[in-house]
Amino acid sequence: MSRRRRRNFLEKLWSPYLWHRYAGLAAALFLIHLAITGIFLNHAHELELDRRFVSSDWLLDLYKIGPPDEIFGYKLADKWVTDGGRYIYLDDRAIAENGSKLVSAFLLADAMVVIVEHEILLFSPAGIQIERIPNPSPQGASIIAAGTSANGELVIAAGTRLLVADADLLNWSDAEETDFLPNKKYRLPEALRTRLAEKFRSTTLTWERVLQDVHSGRVAGNAGRLFFDIVALLLILLSGTGVIVWLQRLAAQRERDC
Repeated sequence: MSRRRRRNFLEKLWSPYLWHRYAGLAAALFLIHLAITGIFLNHAHELELDRRFVSSDWLLDLYKIGPPDEIFGYKLADKWVTDGGRYIYLDDRAIAENGSKLVSAFLLADAMVVIVEHEILLFSPAGIQIERIPNPSPQGASIIAAGTSANGELVIAAGTRLLVADADLLNWSDAEETDFLPNKKYRLPEALRTRLAEKFRSTTLTWERVLQDVHSGRVAGNAGRLFFDIVALLLILLSGTGVIVWLQRLAAQRERDC
């Protein structure tokens, strides 16, 4: 390469116009990515992305989401009630969306009583929800345990108080600690545990969470953070070269006007 060509090449290489052009192209691709994912995130609720779950094995593996090692539940005759995180399950069928932690479950009379931290749910033996009973604790303290009395009445521990219910679960009164038999949970049978393990895994990660991570680059871990650092530098370069180009054009305009 001749000296003149080398000089011309170096001049083009360090030209702010050239850097501004290619930085703009690279930044444009990134901004398109942000715009597309941002539109989907902005309408995540309407598209039900917050309620649609990822079932793809490679994505679940990428997030290191695996089935739990042990699953415990409450045995009601020949059925099991289990806390699946997102849902409460009767055997392997989701019967309610779980807004709070499952505390206990019982068979009382002809109904299944499922107790979570902030309310009591009544189900038919077939798993159809009949009623929701608000937290009976006068102070609204979370229900932390449940059991039965010696007479088979439902007893809950809420905060520092023990409350016993009447037969209709409508009226509650203070109970004695000696009259409280806590309900226990047990390890599920292996066949049911295997079926539930996959359900738990596939109802953990929502598409909204994936889009949020794609939008922010977190989905790629350290590589994603490095990519965003590079993009930030490109935007700085784009802004800086844009100012230089503008100043050069302004100076050229002034020279022509003189």
